[in-house]
Amino acid sequence: MKRNSGFRITTCFITFLFFCLLSGCAPKSEGIVVLENKDIAYNKFTIEGTDIYPQVYAVDWINEDTVLDSRFRLYHLKNKKAYFLVFDRNAREPLVSPDKQYLFYRISKRNQLGNYYMMHLPTGKKIVLPIKEQVLQPSWVDNQTILFMTGKGETFSVNIFGQIAKINDSFQTVKEEEGYTSHLVRVGEQFFYLDGAKLMVWNQTTNEKKQLMDHVYDMVLSPDKTTFAIEKLIPKDPNDKGKEFFVGLKVLMLMDTTGKQQKIVAQSNEIMGLNWSGDSQKLSYLIWKSYATNQTELHIADIRKAEISILATNIQSYNKQIKWSPSGNKVLVNGLLKIDTPEQRHALYILQLKHSNK
Repeated sequence: MKRNSGFRITTCFITFLFFCLLSGCAPKSEGIVVLENKDIAYNKFTIEGTDIYPQVYAVDWINEDTVLDSRFRLYHLKNKKAYFLVFDRNAREPLVSPDKQYLFYRISKRNQLGNYYMMHLPTGKKIVLPIKEQVLQPSWVDNQTILFMTGKGETFSVNIFGQIAKINDSFQTVKEEEGYTSHLVRVGEQFFYLDGAKLMVWNQTTNEKKQLMDHVYDMVLSPDKTTFAIEKLIPKDPNDKGKEFFVGLKVLMLMDTTGKQQKIVAQSNEIMGLNWSGDSQKLSYLIWKSYATNQTELHIADIRKAEISILATNIQSYNKQIKWSPSGNKVLVNGLLKIDTPEQRHALYILQLKHSNK
């Protein structure tokens, strides 16, 4: 796999994985397989320990030892006890603030709008937000404000005090059959978003709108709001560059907020699950190795040192973002686990990372 960015992938992991595939030494578990490597001189990240929690699906971290699960419970990893935050089975769409102090969510019955809420997590106090339409693509701008769109193509912001404001621009420009607007994020006066597969930016002050890139499938902004991790489709054949239709290959690249492309981190048939660590220095992602078996690998890239480590395999391809703990010493992965039954069960994996400065 060619890498033209200067990123160096840990070769001993590839050798180990290749050997296991040939010899059949890989574990037969249906769950996530953690790769072992004792020679940390070649690997900056290894997994110090793995904890598995069957039948738990985590939404996000609350602190280093607690996660919010999909049932709106605070799940404590040490004693495996859970406490409901919201006592309503119709609660949905949770979104935790970057500082883990607030929870944005919705309570609605099927085919009804319901109400949107903002909860202060340390106290459990909540307010009803003055939102009258269904929220699409919500994202936290900072620790107090959420940016979102509606089904009508309008854009609003709402803060933790319940104050709502309309953004005076419509980001929907492509025809409905060509795609829709998504991934809307704000950096200062600039709004970045995907219009179909086109990466666009709109400046609220100058009202200027321009296209930065095409064939983009995913983008995630770093916590310090300086760098985008972008999943983009490029032609496998360089001779197809510039053509509208081509056989493609996914690349993971970095772009700053001026639109300058910085470097390519990885390339594969499929890349997913992009997420930044809290210090904006490390990037986790999944590489899909096989369409036939849904085989994936968990990678971590140290952006500053241009080093990549492969930590685990057999991660199911339906996984969404992998979440870093506040300290950056753990990551959570929602995966599958085989439990003596014909069907697969979901499970939460907590991977404890060890970093070497060698």
